[in-house]
Amino acid sequence: MQPWTVLYLAALSILTVFLVLVGWEFVIEDVIGWHLAAGGGDESTHERWEGIVTATIACVVFWTFAGPVLFRIIAERNRAERRLREAIDTLDQNVKIRTVELENEITRRTRSEHALRRLASIVETSADAITAMTLDGIITS
Repeated sequence: MQPWTVLYLAALSILTVFLVLVGWEFVIEDVIGWHLAAGGGDESTHERWEGIVTATIACVVFWTFAGPVLFRIIAERNRAERRLREAIDTLDQNVKIRTVELENEITRRTRSEHALRRLASIVETSADAITAMTLDGIITS
């Protein structure tokens, strides 16, 4: 797993826990104040309490079900990136090997063409008769 991924998920978890704790602190203050006021309390206290409880439950449910899925997705993405880097490295290596092979082939062909030109030049400028024949004795040139 990438270091930034771990840091991101840790920061997100810490932020979630912080928000839940801060929210619960307000709820506890309101509930204590509500009990001290002999059970009286206004509607906003109940709404705030319900909102905080709902947010807490949502966070717990999210991290219970979505957390493992997120970690699996991130792990699979990291594995895919690693396989891609390995494939690119292998491809680069194969390209280097093939480039060397092609350079060697070009060098051999260039030498052969040069040798053929020299031979053709010798044949053209020779004062003696030069013939070419097959193994059967047939003269071809």
